[in-house]
Amino acid sequence: MPYKGTTQATLVVISGQIPVMFFATSLVIEQIRDRKIHALAGGGAKRLTLLPNVPTVAESGVPGFDFNTWMSIFAPLNTPKEIVSRLNAEVIKALAVPDVRDRLVSIGFEIEGSTADKLAAVTKTRLEQMQKVIKGAGITIQ
Repeated sequence: MPYKGTTQATLVVISGQIPVMFFATSLVIEQIRDRKIHALAGGGAKRLTLLPNVPTVAESGVPGFDFNTWMSIFAPLNTPKEIVSRLNAEVIKALAVPDVRDRLVSIGFEIEGSTADKLAAVTKTRLEQMQKVIKGAGITIQ
């Protein structure tokens, strides 16, 4: 069943209407801390720093599973490379500020500054993964 947002989806898990759902940790970390929901497994290739006792999906019996959410900053397609580089450098600088880094880590983010080229590669890989899942599941636009 589709939900209009994380709040609605979280409430149906807390109430027991559905037994399990995938969430971005940062969106439900307070409910995990308050023991309103239980983190069963992380979707990435390694355990989350914030939840070191929670196994990954791969560790839980689905070898090779590696899909986690990520946050990125994008610019319009034809943005000059020098502007993209400058924006990237400023974001990397901001992520190095201890208060910023600590706050993001405290709510479940794993910080990894990157480059535009690496982001493009990750985005391409994730889109290919999702296309494969969608096609394999026979999902169509309604």
